[in-house]
Amino acid sequence: TLRAYIVAREVFGVVDLWRAVEAVDYKVPNAVQTEMVTTAGRLIVRATLWLLRNRSYLADVAQAVARFQPGAAALAKLLPEALPDSERTVCRQAQAKLVAAGVPEGLAAKVATIDTAFAALDAVEVAGALKCEVEVVARLYFALGGRLEFPWLRTRIDRLAVTSHWQGLAKAALRDDLASMQRQLTAVALRAAPGERAPARLTALWETAHKMLLERFSEVLADLRTAESPDFAMLSVAMRELR
Repeated sequence: TLRAYIVAREVFGVVDLWRAVEAVDYKVPNAVQTEMVTTAGRLIVRATLWLLRNRSYLADVAQAVARFQPGAAALAKLLPEALPDSERTVCRQAQAKLVAAGVPEGLAAKVATIDTAFAALDAVEVAGALKCEVEVVARLYFALGGRLEFPWLRTRIDRLAVTSHWQGLAKAALRDDLASMQRQLTAVALRAAPGERAPARLTALWETAHKMLLERFSEVLADLRTAESPDFAMLSVAMRELR
């Protein structure tokens, strides 16, 4: 666990982020500082768990950091522009809110996109397996996610009420499954069109090849959208259809 934590911390430069947050002591409200620290902590937890599920990377901490850090830095430069419209808007709004509270522009931008920065781990893994540029993988990853309304699904999962330890685990599992499927879909789309690197073209080819399945999944999403508050059972069914 300690090895995974260290790798996650170094890959995403969280120590520097914490220092930047500390530097605004007495310049922004305590609640805003706490929110930024909590956001960074959420990334650390998710990345640590991801690495624990992929323990082969933890044999050598320095090597793991060297493997993922450049990809994380490359993906960070694409954010929030590479995100689907809905996620990009949310990030812009979050950044504006932080700036309005007195947070420096650069720090606000980093905190606003930190949840999506987690995708770097999946992007690097796919890029390594398929000998492809991380930037191409990341753009396709987000494009497919937007096409399948993953941001909406992720938001609904985040809003699930948790009243027990097991429900908490189930909620985390749903979110992890969604990220895992987004990674798998990205790899499938890349393998189906060797040599193609344009995200829009790759997405279009993938849609054409899976037209009937996409229509079926769209119907499931439409049903979910009619529900005021989708519950665990409804979201689990949607995830099964997506899988």
